[in-house]
Amino acid sequence: MQTPIPDHLNIDKLRSQSFGPESLTCGMSGTYYLFSADGNLLYVGSTQSLRNRMSAHRCKGLIPFALITLLYADRRLREEWEVEAIKTFRPPYNKNHNPDWQYPKESLIGRARPYSKA
Repeated sequence: MQTPIPDHLNIDKLRSQSFGPESLTCGMSGTYYLFSADGNLLYVGSTQSLRNRMSAHRCKGLIPFALITLLYADRRLREEWEVEAIKTFRPPYNKNHNPDWQYPKESLIGRARPYSKA
């Protein structure tokens, strides 16, 4: 018997549960997944306030996300899920826990190049 894939590592389920940034409400916390409009996973993070965290992402303007998925969890679990998802999926905008990380080139257009490991 095959072990089912946990929700935080089931990319198809995560994509199917995504919503637009306009649907954010106060008090949402957990592990979040940012997707492009065509469904590619761009970034994984964890937060106590998803609305505040998305405001920070939008202000920096470095991650061209269109959809968000949030899995509710307590602090310990959401941080564990975040690390595990980054190591599994290696999203292009995550540098922590991602040994292959390089700053995505499309984010550098019109901006000063930030520090990278390259």
